[in-house]
Amino acid sequence: MSSGRFAALILGIAVAHWLAYLGFFSLAFALGDAGAGGVGPVLVAIPVAILGAPLMYLLLLPKVIFGPPGWWGDDSNLLLMIAAANAVLWGWGLASLIRRQVRKATEAA
Repeated sequence: MSSGRFAALILGIAVAHWLAYLGFFSLAFALGDAGAGGVGPVLVAIPVAILGAPLMYLLLLPKVIFGPPGWWGDDSNLLLMIAAANAVLWGWGLASLIRRQVRKATEAA
């Protein structure tokens, strides 16, 4: 796999991950604001937790770690930036696994 294809694969996976995560997160946020209970919010919370790993757990740290209050603007800016970094991390990881499997398949043939 050429480096251009590898970069395109990383970008494609990252964009898909970012959109999926923000979609599930927005739905979970809306359900929480609406006071919805039951199975629906749980089924949305599972993909949010999986897609949010590992970098979203940084939000559990004190806000002081991310700079002075207001430095990021509002909290949504910080959330979007961490989600983007997490998406790139997922894209790189999955693209690396795909590249390894392609190499194994071509070497075996």
